Formats: sequence, C-alpha cells, structure tokens
Amino acid sequence: MGYLHFKNLNFNAQTELEKYSCFGKMWSYNMMTVTPDIDDQLLTQLNGYSLPSNSCEKYQRRAIWDVLNGSGYSSSVIYRGKTPKFKEIDKCNTNFYKNTRLFVSGAKEKVASDKETFHFQQKKEYQKGSTYYDKSCKRDKCFSTTTDLFNHVLTAMNDSNRRFINIVDYELLNILNKQDVKGFTSYMSNLNNFLIQVRKRISKTNDYLIVVSSASPKAIDWKRINKKWRSIPIATNKKSQLMAPVWADGALAENFCGLYLESDLNRRFFWRSEETTLPF
Repeated sequence: MGYLHFKNLNFNAQTELEKYSCFGKMWSYNMMTVTPDIDDQLLTQLNGYSLPSNSCEKYQRRAIWDVLNGSGYSSSVIYRGKTPKFKEIDKCNTNFYKNTRLFVSGAKEKVASDKETFHFQQKKEYQKGSTYYDKSCKRDKCFSTTTDLFNHVLTAMNDSNRRFINIVDYELLNILNKQDVKGFTSYMSNLNNFLIQVRKRISKTNDYLIVVSSASPKAIDWKRINKKWRSIPIATNKKSQLMAPVWADGALAENFCGLYLESDLNRRFFWRSEETTLPF
C-alpha cells in the first residue's frame, strides 16, 4: 500500500488497511522449508498444516469452512487468477471442498464445456461441494472485478445469516512476475477500493470480521523507483520474504495482532478470551 501514498496527491490520506484495528505478521516457514511454495502457504493458513508438503496428509486436515459448517455457517471460496490443484487435491481428499462452494475466475486453463458456470450479473443457486467457473472470463481476462464477485457470491448465500467468504487472489503475483507496471498501479488502487466496498457492505452489523492475509510476499526496492517507473524493482532477495503481513478489523480482530506462525492463522478465527476471576 506504500505505492498509494507515493502516488496520492494528499499524502496524509489513509489507505483502507490503515483503518483496520489490528496488524500482525506471520512466520512463513514449516518444519522442513523456509518460505514454502505459495500454494502450501495458503493451505497452511486455511487448515494449519505445517509439515512437509509431499504428503496427502496436508489435505486431510479440516479447513476453516469445515469447522464453520458445524456452526451453521454458509461458506464460499473464490479463486481469482489461478485454478486450485484439483488433480492433487482429489487424489488425496475428494471431499476437500465438500462443505463450501468454489468459484474460479480468470483461470489460465481452458474451461471444459461440461463444467458448471456462473456470471455475476445472473441470479443462480449454488450448491455446496460444487465448482463454478466465471463466464465473464476468456482465459485469464475477465470482465468481472473482485468486487463484482464478492457482491454476487455474498448475495447468493441466502441459506444462512452466518456467512464466510474466502478470496484467494493470484493477480498481484502474476503482475509482479510479468513486471506489469500499469497492472500493478491499477491493482493496488482496485484493491483499496474493494476493501472500502467490503466494509460498507458488511459493516451494517457489528458482528463481522475482515481478515486480509498475504502469502509469498515480495519486497520492492523503493529507492529504485523514479517518475518514469518502467519496471517493478524487486529487492535483492527475489525469493519470498520470511514474514507475511496480516490485517484484521471487526469482531475478534485482536486475535490477529502480533507475531505468530502461519499455521496458527486459522485457529485465531475461533479464539475466545477465557473468563477469569479476580482474586479479591
């Protein structure tokens, strides 16, 4: 978000994440690897698995939506910019997405004609355990925005007043890999606006929680930025940084403050302070 301050004429203006009540950082490593593969980092955040990645055991643990399902929550997962590793997942656990709906937008792979689809401008009922592909996309180019997807999916989840949406967005990583400067500036602005819209949509009640986590973070060498800015100068260590930032706002946001293991993130959604009795 530093870029938005750099480009904003009103440099004192806060970005949306700066308005969040809690900030934390996660150690991005497991028992065998420092800075694991990004997909393994995301999985660790979802189900707390922190052992070597070459085992089916990582898909056997309950994800956040599995736990919430037992408490009457309706859940959906949105993948943007990439498709989950379906072959690997199905080989290990065919019920991995059983308790949630999965929406895929902007996948680079061609979507087979027999796959179920959705469009953010069309009403449709979506079933748990099913996967839906964005009809507004032609490969990785989509007419829909992240805000469009969020609003559409949230509205469609009318089977419960308790709702959980997990958005997994690979767009920024793809932009950095392409060194797409225009894409970067557009993405950061759109991300900030998206977070503003999310808060407006769900903050009508005090019973909400927004968590923005990251995986495989990259450091930009800001000293090499100039007015022309024809490339995105990644810092000398081009590999992922060792610590990934987390922002949270709303009920239980305080659970996400401080420093902790990446594998602890999912547990923090369910922590409650214990009642204590004062000794007087």
